[in-house]
Amino acid sequence: MNGIYVGILKFLVIDIRKPFFIFWSIYIATIILGIIIGFSFEDANIFYLNSIPIYIFVAIIGYQSLRSSFPNLIQWGATRKIYFLVTSIFFVLFSFLMSVVNNIFLELFVRIVKWLALTSIHFSSFGQFTDITDTFISRTYIDFSICLAITSIALFVSTILFRCGLVISSFFIMPIVVVTFIPSTSRFIVTFIQNFFGVEGILYFFYLLLFSLLLFLFSWMVMRRAFIIPTK
Repeated sequence: MNGIYVGILKFLVIDIRKPFFIFWSIYIATIILGIIIGFSFEDANIFYLNSIPIYIFVAIIGYQSLRSSFPNLIQWGATRKIYFLVTSIFFVLFSFLMSVVNNIFLELFVRIVKWLALTSIHFSSFGQFTDITDTFISRTYIDFSICLAITSIALFVSTILFRCGLVISSFFIMPIVVVTFIPSTSRFIVTFIQNFFGVEGILYFFYLLLFSLLLFLFSWMVMRRAFIIPTK
Protein backbone atom coordinates (compact mmCIF):
# COMPACT_ATOMS: atom_id res chain seq x y z
CA MET A 1 0.00 0.00 0.00
CA ASN A 2 2.84 2.38 0.84
CA GLY A 3 4.23 1.77 -2.63
CA ILE A 4 1.07 3.24 -4.17
CA TYR A 5 1.39 6.43 -2.13
CA VAL A 6 5.06 6.83 -3.00
CA GLY A 7 4.40 5.99 -6.66
CA ILE A 8 1.69 8.65 -7.01
CA LEU A 9 3.88 11.21 -5.27
CA LYS A 10 6.85 10.42 -7.53
CA PHE A 11 4.66 10.66 -10.64
CA LEU A 12 3.37 14.09 -9.61
CA VAL A 13 6.87 15.32 -8.80
CA ILE A 14 8.28 14.11 -12.12
CA ASP A 15 5.27 15.59 -13.94
CA ILE A 16 5.96 19.14 -12.70
CA ARG A 17 9.76 18.94 -12.41
CA LYS A 18 10.50 20.35 -15.85
CA PRO A 19 7.90 23.20 -15.70
CA PHE A 20 9.14 24.01 -12.18
CA PHE A 21 12.74 24.55 -13.26
CA ILE A 22 11.72 26.37 -16.44
CA PHE A 23 9.53 28.75 -14.42
CA TRP A 24 12.24 29.63 -11.91
CA SER A 25 14.85 29.97 -14.65
CA ILE A 26 12.67 32.52 -16.46
CA TYR A 27 11.79 34.22 -13.16
CA ILE A 28 15.44 34.64 -12.13
CA ALA A 29 16.50 35.71 -15.63
CA THR A 30 13.77 38.37 -15.65
CA ILE A 31 14.92 39.78 -12.30
CA ILE A 32 18.58 39.78 -13.37
CA LEU A 33 17.63 41.55 -16.61
CA GLY A 34 15.76 44.16 -14.59
CA ILE A 35 18.80 44.71 -12.35
CA ILE A 36 21.02 45.12 -15.41
CA ILE A 37 18.60 47.66 -16.91
CA GLY A 38 18.34 49.50 -13.59
CA PHE A 39 22.13 49.55 -13.26
CA SER A 40 22.58 50.79 -16.85
CA PHE A 41 19.83 53.42 -16.94
CA GLU A 42 19.44 55.64 -13.92
CA ASP A 43 16.07 56.98 -15.11
CA ALA A 44 14.57 53.48 -15.29
CA ASN A 45 11.81 52.74 -12.78
CA ILE A 46 11.07 49.03 -12.41
CA PHE A 47 8.48 47.47 -10.08
CA TYR A 48 8.26 43.77 -9.26
CA LEU A 49 5.23 42.30 -7.50
CA ASN A 50 7.02 39.03 -6.99
CA SER A 51 4.03 36.95 -5.83
CA ILE A 52 1.92 37.34 -8.99
CA PRO A 53 4.04 35.01 -11.20
CA ILE A 54 3.88 32.15 -8.71
CA TYR A 55 0.10 32.54 -8.34
CA ILE A 56 -0.28 32.18 -12.11
CA PHE A 57 2.10 29.22 -12.21
CA VAL A 58 0.39 27.24 -9.43
CA ALA A 59 -3.00 27.88 -11.08
CA ILE A 60 -1.72 26.33 -14.32
CA ILE A 61 -0.20 23.35 -12.49
CA GLY A 62 -3.36 22.82 -10.44
CA TYR A 63 -5.52 22.80 -13.55
CA GLN A 64 -3.27 20.64 -15.74
CA SER A 65 -2.21 18.02 -13.19
CA LEU A 66 -5.51 16.14 -13.18
CA ARG A 67 -5.60 15.51 -16.92
CA SER A 68 -1.95 14.52 -17.07
CA SER A 69 -1.90 12.24 -14.02
CA PHE A 70 -5.38 10.93 -13.17
CA PRO A 71 -5.97 8.56 -16.14
CA ASN A 72 -2.48 7.05 -15.93
CA LEU A 73 -2.42 6.56 -12.16
CA ILE A 74 -5.92 5.03 -12.02
CA GLN A 75 -4.96 2.59 -14.80
CA TRP A 76 -1.82 1.67 -12.83
CA GLY A 77 -3.88 0.61 -9.80
CA ALA A 78 -4.42 3.71 -7.66
CA THR A 79 -7.90 4.22 -6.25
CA ARG A 80 -9.62 7.58 -6.63
CA LYS A 81 -9.58 8.10 -2.87
CA ILE A 82 -5.83 7.46 -2.59
CA TYR A 83 -5.16 9.56 -5.68
CA PHE A 84 -6.88 12.64 -4.29
CA LEU A 85 -5.43 12.12 -0.81
CA VAL A 86 -1.86 12.03 -2.15
CA THR A 87 -2.58 14.81 -4.65
CA SER A 88 -3.89 17.04 -1.86
CA ILE A 89 -0.78 16.39 0.24
CA PHE A 90 1.40 17.03 -2.81
CA PHE A 91 -0.25 20.39 -3.51
CA VAL A 92 0.14 21.43 0.13
CA LEU A 93 3.88 20.67 -0.09
CA PHE A 94 4.14 22.23 -3.55
CA SER A 95 2.43 25.46 -2.45
CA PHE A 96 4.67 25.66 0.60
CA LEU A 97 7.80 25.09 -1.51
CA MET A 98 6.80 27.76 -4.02
CA SER A 99 6.14 30.23 -1.20
CA VAL A 100 9.44 29.57 0.56
CA VAL A 101 11.54 29.71 -2.62
CA ASN A 102 9.73 32.86 -3.76
CA ASN A 103 10.47 34.71 -0.53
CA ILE A 104 14.06 33.49 -0.39
CA PHE A 105 14.63 34.99 -3.83
CA LEU A 106 12.82 38.17 -2.73
CA GLU A 107 15.17 38.56 0.24
CA LEU A 108 18.19 37.79 -1.93
CA PHE A 109 17.34 40.26 -4.70
CA VAL A 110 16.40 43.01 -2.23
CA ARG A 111 19.84 42.65 -0.63
CA ILE A 112 21.54 42.73 -4.05
CA VAL A 113 19.65 45.88 -5.05
CA LYS A 114 20.58 47.57 -1.76
CA TRP A 115 24.21 46.48 -2.14
CA LEU A 116 24.30 47.98 -5.65
CA ALA A 117 22.50 51.11 -4.35
CA LEU A 118 19.85 50.86 -7.07
CA THR A 119 16.92 53.12 -6.28
CA SER A 120 15.12 52.46 -9.56
CA ILE A 121 14.12 48.86 -8.74
CA HIS A 122 11.34 48.15 -6.27
CA PHE A 123 10.28 44.73 -4.94
CA SER A 124 7.02 44.09 -3.16
CA SER A 125 4.91 41.14 -2.08
CA PHE A 126 1.21 40.73 -1.41
CA GLY A 127 1.83 40.69 2.34
CA GLN A 128 3.17 44.25 2.25
CA PHE A 129 -0.29 45.51 1.28
CA THR A 130 -1.82 44.20 4.51
CA ASP A 131 -1.61 45.42 8.12
CA ILE A 132 0.14 42.18 9.09
CA THR A 133 3.73 42.70 10.25
CA ASP A 134 5.95 42.26 7.21
CA THR A 135 8.41 39.46 7.96
CA PHE A 136 9.78 36.52 6.01
CA ILE A 137 7.48 34.15 7.91
CA SER A 138 4.35 36.28 7.42
CA ARG A 139 5.03 36.72 3.70
CA THR A 140 5.60 32.98 3.30
CA TYR A 141 2.41 32.21 5.24
CA ILE A 142 0.34 34.58 3.09
CA ASP A 143 1.82 33.28 -0.17
CA PHE A 144 1.29 29.69 0.98
CA SER A 145 -2.37 30.37 1.82
CA ILE A 146 -3.05 32.06 -1.51
CA CYS A 147 -1.10 29.47 -3.55
CA LEU A 148 -2.97 26.59 -1.93
CA ALA A 149 -6.33 28.31 -2.45
CA ILE A 150 -5.58 29.01 -6.12
CA THR A 151 -4.35 25.44 -6.65
CA SER A 152 -7.44 23.92 -5.02
CA ILE A 153 -9.77 26.14 -7.08
CA ALA A 154 -7.93 25.27 -10.29
CA LEU A 155 -8.08 21.55 -9.44
CA PHE A 156 -11.78 21.76 -8.59
CA VAL A 157 -12.59 23.50 -11.88
CA SER A 158 -10.51 20.89 -13.70
CA THR A 159 -12.41 18.04 -12.03
CA ILE A 160 -15.79 19.50 -13.03
CA LEU A 161 -14.67 19.93 -16.63
CA PHE A 162 -13.13 16.44 -16.65
CA ARG A 163 -16.24 14.78 -15.23
CA CYS A 164 -19.01 16.77 -16.91
CA GLY A 165 -17.49 18.35 -20.01
CA LEU A 166 -17.56 21.99 -21.03
CA VAL A 167 -21.29 22.28 -21.83
CA ILE A 168 -22.65 20.69 -18.66
CA SER A 169 -20.00 22.38 -16.50
CA SER A 170 -21.18 25.77 -17.68
CA PHE A 171 -24.55 25.08 -16.00
CA PHE A 172 -22.69 24.71 -12.68
CA ILE A 173 -20.25 27.58 -13.10
CA MET A 174 -22.54 30.23 -14.61
CA PRO A 175 -25.00 30.35 -11.65
CA ILE A 176 -22.05 30.91 -9.30
CA VAL A 177 -20.84 33.79 -11.47
CA VAL A 178 -24.36 35.28 -11.60
CA VAL A 179 -24.78 35.05 -7.81
CA THR A 180 -21.64 37.12 -7.26
CA PHE A 181 -23.33 40.08 -9.00
CA ILE A 182 -26.24 40.13 -6.53
CA PRO A 183 -25.73 43.30 -4.40
CA SER A 184 -25.87 41.54 -1.01
CA THR A 185 -23.44 38.85 -2.19
CA SER A 186 -21.11 41.45 -3.71
CA ARG A 187 -21.03 43.45 -0.45
CA PHE A 188 -20.23 40.30 1.53
CA ILE A 189 -17.41 39.37 -0.86
CA VAL A 190 -15.93 42.89 -0.76
CA THR A 191 -16.10 42.99 3.05
CA PHE A 192 -14.56 39.53 3.31
CA ILE A 193 -11.69 40.50 1.00
CA GLN A 194 -11.08 43.73 2.92
CA ASN A 195 -10.66 41.70 6.10
CA PHE A 196 -7.57 40.08 4.60
CA PHE A 197 -5.87 43.47 4.59
CA GLY A 198 -6.74 44.30 8.22
CA VAL A 199 -4.98 43.48 11.46
CA GLU A 200 -6.99 40.23 11.71
CA GLY A 201 -5.88 39.17 8.24
CA ILE A 202 -3.72 36.40 9.69
CA LEU A 203 -6.91 34.64 10.81
CA TYR A 204 -8.64 35.09 7.45
CA PHE A 205 -5.69 33.54 5.65
CA PHE A 206 -6.16 30.55 7.95
CA TYR A 207 -9.80 30.40 6.82
CA LEU A 208 -8.44 30.37 3.28
CA LEU A 209 -6.38 27.28 4.11
CA LEU A 210 -9.47 25.51 5.46
CA PHE A 211 -11.39 26.50 2.33
CA SER A 212 -8.63 24.96 0.20
CA LEU A 213 -8.77 21.65 2.06
CA LEU A 214 -12.55 21.61 1.69
CA LEU A 215 -12.22 22.09 -2.08
CA PHE A 216 -9.84 19.13 -2.26
CA LEU A 217 -12.58 17.06 -0.62
CA PHE A 218 -15.18 18.33 -3.10
CA SER A 219 -12.82 17.47 -5.97
CA TRP A 220 -12.65 13.87 -4.77
CA MET A 221 -16.45 13.75 -4.43
CA VAL A 222 -16.83 14.92 -8.04
CA MET A 223 -14.34 12.38 -9.38
CA ARG A 224 -15.02 9.34 -7.19
CA ARG A 225 -17.13 7.66 -9.90
CA ALA A 226 -15.66 9.40 -12.92
CA PHE A 227 -14.28 7.55 -15.95
CA ILE A 228 -10.58 7.87 -16.74
CA ILE A 229 -11.43 9.48 -20.10
CA PRO A 230 -12.47 13.15 -19.83
CA THR A 231 -15.97 14.11 -20.97
CA LYS A 232 -16.06 16.45 -23.95
